[in-house]
Formats: sequence, C-alpha cells, structure tokens
Amino acid sequence: MDVQEWHKKFESEAREIAVHKEAIVAAMKLKKGQDVVDVGSGTGLFLAPLADEGGVGGKVYALDIAPDFIEALKKRVKLEKL
Repeated sequence: MDVQEWHKKFESEAREIAVHKEAIVAAMKLKKGQDVVDVGSGTGLFLAPLADEGGVGGKVYALDIAPDFIEALKKRVKLEKL
C-alpha cells in the first residue's frame, strides 16, 4: 500500500472532510484532558486537531486495521510530537 498516495487523497483540500476537520472536532465538544478514539484513523487526518482539543492530560487513541496505516500513524505521532 502506498500510504503517501492515500495521504494525498484523504488530506487534500479537495476533500470536504479535510477542509472542515477543525469544525468537525469542535462539534464533538471535547473537554480538556478528555480521551478520544479515532476509529479508522487512516493517515491520521484528525490526530492533530483531536490532540489540540483534548489538550494536556487527554489522549487520542488512533485505530486502524491496515498495518501500513498503523506504521504511518506511529511515525506521524513522533514527527508531529502528538
């Protein structure tokens, strides 16, 4: 699987969900320190906005069934210090 290709598809500004990701997370009304699960994380589109919203003490659990996405998620978390 070419994760970079999926990243381009999933996180492109041409994709409506990518454009509105912050508004989607805001609608969840997370509280600081709250944990959240991102089921079907894929490339991790929602990781940073969820981490920002949960703040210190909150955790984002990113779940996916594709081993290539899981490895890419691990790298993204380290790279972006999430």
